[in-house]
Amino acid sequence: MPHQTPPDGYDWGERTLQGYEVLRDHRAPKYYESDAQEIRGKFSIPSFDLEAFCEHKFGRMVYPDTFIHEQSAERARSNKATDCFITAERDAGKTTFARNLSPRLMEENDEKVIWRGRSESSGWLPYRHWTQLYLPASVELDGTIMEEESDDRLQPLANERLDELVREVVYYDDVYDLLDQISERPAGTFNVVYPDPSFAGCSTVIERTDRVTGTFEFTPAWESDDPVHDPGTRTIDWWFAFIVARAEYGPFNEWWSLLFDECGDFIKQSASNAEGRLHDKIELLRSLWAASRKRKLSLFFFGHRGRNVHEIVRREFKWHIQLADGSPNPTQGRRSSYPLGMQKVPMETDILSGQPQGTGICFVENEFSLFGWGNIAEPSDNEWASRWVKIRFEPPADVQAASDETVSRELAFDDTIFGEWQNAHAHRLLVKDPGSGSISVDSGEIIDELVSPIDGLRFCAPLRESTDGRYVELVMEPTPTTTPSEETVVARLPKPAQGEISGITEAIADD
Repeated sequence: MPHQTPPDGYDWGERTLQGYEVLRDHRAPKYYESDAQEIRGKFSIPSFDLEAFCEHKFGRMVYPDTFIHEQSAERARSNKATDCFITAERDAGKTTFARNLSPRLMEENDEKVIWRGRSESSGWLPYRHWTQLYLPASVELDGTIMEEESDDRLQPLANERLDELVREVVYYDDVYDLLDQISERPAGTFNVVYPDPSFAGCSTVIERTDRVTGTFEFTPAWESDDPVHDPGTRTIDWWFAFIVARAEYGPFNEWWSLLFDECGDFIKQSASNAEGRLHDKIELLRSLWAASRKRKLSLFFFGHRGRNVHEIVRREFKWHIQLADGSPNPTQGRRSSYPLGMQKVPMETDILSGQPQGTGICFVENEFSLFGWGNIAEPSDNEWASRWVKIRFEPPADVQAASDETVSRELAFDDTIFGEWQNAHAHRLLVKDPGSGSISVDSGEIIDELVSPIDGLRFCAPLRESTDGRYVELVMEPTPTTTPSEETVVARLPKPAQGEISGITEAIADD
């Protein structure tokens, strides 16, 4: 019978087969429930009824084939991992469906679910009691508990509080260390992974594969020398290295499923090689498709619309799931409705657009089936019913220390005129739009010609030393000029340590 409270004397996730092993480092008694059973008990998720699909008139095994993974293919028809593209408009239940899918994968295959962690949401939070949370060790955590319906930052979430929130927090050194650590955890577990913005080990992963020529540069944002034209590698690109490493490094004896929400941001249709060789990275992902299925890595990608996802990957999906959001399903005779890569669809008419939320249609080229699922959420009176966790990362401590030292030099500037940018190697003031230009805080030099962002004001030339000799000042004045008394100091830079001011006689543009 379903239960809405944890076992007597225990919290959720403590007295399960997996929880006992993770928390106590030895096996639990065999009569303990699994994580998946306990999740189903708390959220009243019924056990999966395979017979109901075997008796289905249309495509009886299409939906079960997506998540039943077994080497012998005795219950389902596939003896490999699966790839599935799930689409629906915003607020149509993609996250709720992913929550329903997770315990199915865990229970039916004794499988490890890998949930993509991202700073903008925490759809995994209802399963926090059963969560192994993986965070990069090389950067500093910036975690906050947020209120769902507002921008209120309720309280910070430091490392020790994360330990209280989830079953286990695991810090990984690089991509290979992450794979090893996930492999060491029990089968049938729910794992949330946040990518590493320092990209530790990512270049090595690419160097070791023979699927690309050369390597890809993975540049942390704080190491970029040009924040405007080259802001560094997108943090989301870390997942390319993760998938490559899992497909080529292993483990190969365990079923894993990656649940990747908002994949349109990851493998976007508009990708070009001007964005850190993004197109080449997507082509690399496509080349791994068959290998990942052979090596027991299933890929479940979620998106709003197919056209937002790059076509070279869309062509590779065998399974498609469309969730009810008021849109019609693809139908025979409407070639334009077919998912890219499919030569035909089995649906003769629209059977989805009138269905309620919580309904989906799963299809391959020759068969389909309808299925449904229930809502999974905290009770309305639970404090976590309206909360989410925002997890971001700051540069490593040594980089921050260098930045703090620079800031302590009493830099001052008008923040309506300038914005500040810095990394481990450079510190600059950037003129805000619609103006342009930049100044090096370190040397007191004008890097790019300064153009005023404000009508009626212009920058004065040259930069000048302050009366006390400690600073370099930049002045603006009205146009046309009237009297010197109308000059305004808009930036005061600490004088370079060597006592010289370089490049201050360079001509400066007016507005």
